[in-house]
Amino acid sequence: MKKISILFSTLLFSLNVLGQNVDEFACPLLFNVGNESFRICLFNNNSVAGTVLSICKDEYESENCCNHLNDWKFTKTDDGFYFIVNDSTGLYLQPQLNVPAENSKIIANRPIGNDNQKWTILSAPEDCFYLLPKLNDELYLSEMGGKLTFQKFSATNTAQKFYSGCACPYVSAEVDNSFVDISEILRNIRYKSLEKEDVVIVPNNFINNNSLKIKIDERKDEITFIDYLYLEIEGEFIYPEHSDLKLLNNDNDYVVLNKGEFVVFNFKIPQHLIDSKIFLKAKGYYEIVEVTN
Repeated sequence: MKKISILFSTLLFSLNVLGQNVDEFACPLLFNVGNESFRICLFNNNSVAGTVLSICKDEYESENCCNHLNDWKFTKTDDGFYFIVNDSTGLYLQPQLNVPAENSKIIANRPIGNDNQKWTILSAPEDCFYLLPKLNDELYLSEMGGKLTFQKFSATNTAQKFYSGCACPYVSAEVDNSFVDISEILRNIRYKSLEKEDVVIVPNNFINNNSLKIKIDERKDEITFIDYLYLEIEGEFIYPEHSDLKLLNNDNDYVVLNKGEFVVFNFKIPQHLIDSKIFLKAKGYYEIVEVTN
């Protein structure tokens, strides 16, 4: 019975995150401690095999926390478990010990593909999920004392419940007349009371003839409210051409996107900035739409 419930919960979680593709997805791994949000992360100077995983506050103003070193790709295995792979480095999430034990650590390691790199996903309350190593399904990935570790289940430990942060609009950039997903924006800003600015780094190789086209795409059962949106490059602000005037000011006058709707923005990038780091900044929030059958 336990095996059946695990597979069923895993499928439910996958469907909830992916919508269509139940075998693979990428997202940050977020959890709450009190009223603060944290994420599992690799820092730029610690992205080598064997690195012990860290946590950081879910703050996108921090360059260490504002990159794909904090996105993890879940890939379903033939036996119904998941590999969890860092989307930037290709390192696999795994227990540090060959036999996971309570209070032991978690590392990012080179791909081996053995059972020690496989994880079970169990659904948890409030649209969250638990992560358990395949080799010891009585231990839960947890935060304790500012560190990632394995602990036995606790109904009161909110730092055992992860959420993907993927329930937010997608950001895509145009290349060869099609759009490629690069991130999400307004991540984890689920209510107007949480409204704030979010930041996404856009690779500059998407610039073509000094033009950068960005699409904001609402694909899920939610409504997105965007107050303003612009690029910041080397301290210069660049606004989209022919954009809705609502996006130019911090005034609570929103561009609204429902499920299935999107907007495409064209930014003209000055020649002296085309090799610089690009920050896409937007302020707003989203609301979940309850779906009734």
